[in-house]
Amino acid sequence: MKSIFFIVITLFSFHIMAQQPQGYTYDSPYEKTVVSEFLETGMASAIDLQLISDPSLSEEKASTSRAKYHTILDHLSAKKESIKSEMRFLSWLFYRVHRKYLKEYTSHSSLALTIHNGQYDCLSATSLYALLLNDLGFNAQVVETNYHIYLKLETQNGFYLFESTDPIHGFVTNPQEINSRLASYRQKDTDETTYQFKTELNSAVSITKLAGLHYYNKAIEDYNNKELMKTLILLEKASIFYHSDRIVEFGWVLAEAIRQDNTLPDIVRTHSLSKISHFLKSREKMALR
Repeated sequence: MKSIFFIVITLFSFHIMAQQPQGYTYDSPYEKTVVSEFLETGMASAIDLQLISDPSLSEEKASTSRAKYHTILDHLSAKKESIKSEMRFLSWLFYRVHRKYLKEYTSHSSLALTIHNGQYDCLSATSLYALLLNDLGFNAQVVETNYHIYLKLETQNGFYLFESTDPIHGFVTNPQEINSRLASYRQKDTDETTYQFKTELNSAVSITKLAGLHYYNKAIEDYNNKELMKTLILLEKASIFYHSDRIVEFGWVLAEAIRQDNTLPDIVRTHSLSKISHFLKSREKMALR
């Protein structure tokens, strides 16, 4: 990746210094409002952070999504009062949410699609579980690996694993089974037809960083569909919320793809490479939040 960085900087250093990249591109006023507030204050509501990457959401649709989420939360909260055993409640919550709200596994599903239509993938479903558990007073921890997202929960009474893509046995409490699952998450996908992150990952991510992963996943989808300009817009916004090694590595991969794309006008390539260099090097302060 360092060689790509050198090529970009060497060939386009004059433009990078002389031309300040333009502002972010938004799909809706709703997205712009939430992201702008975060850029100004470092804060935004947890549910909005998980919704904003869906380009179809207007403020009205987002409000409907929030209302439906709170309906789900209210139902779970009432049940929590009646089930005294923590393990029984968490088990009930996992399977209740899966049966009622997670209907069909669909790659690159947004949280809004999950809430309204039941389409989910490991990121959107795990995000839903994390939001619900945190709002119910638990300290849920989302963990990212190279190829998967899962949720773990440690309390005074036990250690629990939530595997959102397993509707039958996805609530795990047995220590040996948990260790077996964790080992399986580190196995590599051998698909060589799409971009895959190379650096080894197994780390917790906050609700804020999850927002970046939603944008990142959509960026990967567009990159694999050879939509380089759409990829750039999404990756730039991903970097706002999660300036990680994953984002940096993919940024330079994208830069090289743009540099080699002779179908793009020179001015578009130059400006795009400038933007990549700018946001990858200017997010350090944001990443500390």
